[in-house]
Amino acid sequence: MKLAIVAPAKSGSTAIYNSCRAALSGDETCYSIFEPQMPWPIRKLRNYDFSATFVTKIMASRLLASKSDFHMEWFDKRILLVRDVKDLMVSELLFRPMIDPLSFGEQALAEFVKMIEAKERDPGSISVLQLHKQADGLGISSLNWDIYRAILKRLVALRFKYDFCVIHFEDYAAGDYSGLRQVLGRKVGPTDLSTSWVSHIQRKGKHGEWRNWFTKEDIEFAEAYFKEYNEAFGYEPVGAQELNDSGIDPEFGSQYVVRKSQTRREQAKLLGTPGEDYTSEEDIALLVSRARDGSAKHIRKLVEKHAEGAVPDSVISPAGIMDLKQFGEILA
Repeated sequence: MKLAIVAPAKSGSTAIYNSCRAALSGDETCYSIFEPQMPWPIRKLRNYDFSATFVTKIMASRLLASKSDFHMEWFDKRILLVRDVKDLMVSELLFRPMIDPLSFGEQALAEFVKMIEAKERDPGSISVLQLHKQADGLGISSLNWDIYRAILKRLVALRFKYDFCVIHFEDYAAGDYSGLRQVLGRKVGPTDLSTSWVSHIQRKGKHGEWRNWFTKEDIEFAEAYFKEYNEAFGYEPVGAQELNDSGIDPEFGSQYVVRKSQTRREQAKLLGTPGEDYTSEEDIALLVSRARDGSAKHIRKLVEKHAEGAVPDSVISPAGIMDLKQFGEILA
C-alpha cells in the first residue's frame, strides 16, 4: 500500500499519520517520510519502483509552495484531512514558537507568553487575530492570511482532482476511526507520541476549543475569509452565541508554550546541528524516531552510531537498522 495524507498544519495530521503507520506496521515493514519539503523523495521512490508499504504526510503548504502535487497519482490510497479553521487559528497561534525555535530570543518568547497569559485572564480582551499580529511583531514565526487562505483553497481543488477520502479531525478526536479503517482495511487507534521527536506537536487533541478563545471579530473573519473551505468541507456558520466564558486552561495555553518551546529548542539543536553527537539513551531514541520518519541524514547517522555499538537492540533491531539503511540509500 502507498498512502498519502495531505493536510493543513495543526490539523491533527501527526497523530493520524502515526495511527496509520502503526496500523500498517502490524505484520509488515512500513516505511515512511514525515512532511517532505519537496516532491523529489516521492519521485525517487516511484522511479525506483518501490514496492513496500509506504506512508507519507504532506503539508498542504508544501503543495502550494512547490507548485507540485507530489506525484499524488503514484499513491493507491489518499487521505485528505481537514479541521475547523477556527480551531486551526488557535492551534497555529500556540504553535508559533515551535516552528523555528532558534530564530528568536528568550525575551521575545517571554513577551509571547505574557500576551497568552493576559488572554487567559480575560479571554474577551483581545482577539486571536490581534494575538497573531502581536506575534508577527515579536518575530515569532509569521502568518500571512492571504497565503493561508490559498493553502486551504488548494485542499479544496485537490479534493476534486484525485480520489481522496476526506477525514475530519473532529471525528478522530471523538474516537471515531471508521473512516481510517475503511481506507486502510485495518484496525486503527490512537498512538502515544510522548517519546517521539514530534512530541512537541501534540497539544490537546480535542476540538471546539475556539469557543473559549474567539471573539466576535474572530468569528466574522474566519467565516467570511475562509468561506470556500468551510462550505466545501461542511463547516457551517456559527454566531457569537457559540462563544462561552468557561475560561482558557493555561495547561494547554501559556504553560504548553513554556513547556514545549524548551523541549523543541533542545531537539532542534540536537537534530539540526551538523556534527552534533548523540550520547544519552534519550538522544539515541530521538535519533531512531527521526530516522524512522524518513530523514536520510538521520538514517546515515543512526547507521553510524549502530556501527559504533551505541544503539541497543532494545531500541531498534539489527534488521530494522538494515531496512532503514536500504531505504536511506534510495532517498540519498
